[in-house]
Amino acid sequence: MQPDVSLDTRATQEWLYQLWRAAGSNAEEARITAEHLVGANRAGHDSHGVSVVPGYVRSLARPSLTVGTVGIVRRISNCETLFASVVTLHD
Repeated sequence: MQPDVSLDTRATQEWLYQLWRAAGSNAEEARITAEHLVGANRAGHDSHGVSVVPGYVRSLARPSLTVGTVGIVRRISNCETLFASVVTLHD
């Protein structure tokens, strides 16, 4: 599958860091979140990478996602929506 978009890795990671800082994450949480999202794309796991950010931002507005907290997964049920997107990150 051809990428939908190609983004610079460092610029994307910095943008994500700034996004999570603006959303209320502390510096460490924002750094880790940005690294993990970019890392997922770099590892070929696009469905767990940058393409999930719009959904996270929508969840912040509800608020069904809260930054600065620790969560525990107790049960996993069906996904409401399945989607596919390919984002290629490059140096």
